[in-house]
Parts: sequence; structure tokens; C-alpha cells
Amino acid sequence: MSDLVTGQGIALFGASGRTGRCVIDEAASRGLDVRGLVRTAGALSGTPATEVVGSFESDSAVDATLEGCSAVDEIVKPRFVEQTVFVRD
Repeated sequence: MSDLVTGQGIALFGASGRTGRCVIDEAASRGLDVRGLVRTAGALSGTPATEVVGSFESDSAVDATLEGCSAVDEIVKPRFVEQTVFVRD
């Protein structure tokens, strides 16, 4: 996170778990914005993250999560995603 500056965004996949919440807290303490993709609405309530409800299988949900972000962090249990590759033009 040291290369990011205040106000830049991080797209976080797997945001609602224990580790994801730690990443959200750390990013927020550094003045960074977090956009987290979650499966269930309200999963990030009580956090400073912007919640995007959807699935890895939805291009529009992934695009919405990546919007305005300068970095990506993926914290997903392997059983959910066989292999994830994010490419943004």
C-alpha cells in the first residue's frame, strides 16, 4: 500500500471476511478508499468501504468494483474461484 496516496482506491475481492475487514481498516487508516465486492448486501456495514454486491462471474460487478481503483487485492478462498485473472484496459 505504500505506493498509493490518500484518496486513491483499492478494489478488494473477498472483503467481507476477517482478513478483508483488516485490509479495509488498514487502508482507511492510510486515507485510502476501498471498494469491496460481496455476495450479500450489508456485508460491509459498519466499515468505511463502498460495497458492491455481485459475483466474480458477473463482468458488470467486477467492473463496478474496479471503478476508480488504482490497486486490486484478492482475498478469496480457493474453493470459490479456481483461478482469477483481472485484466483492465
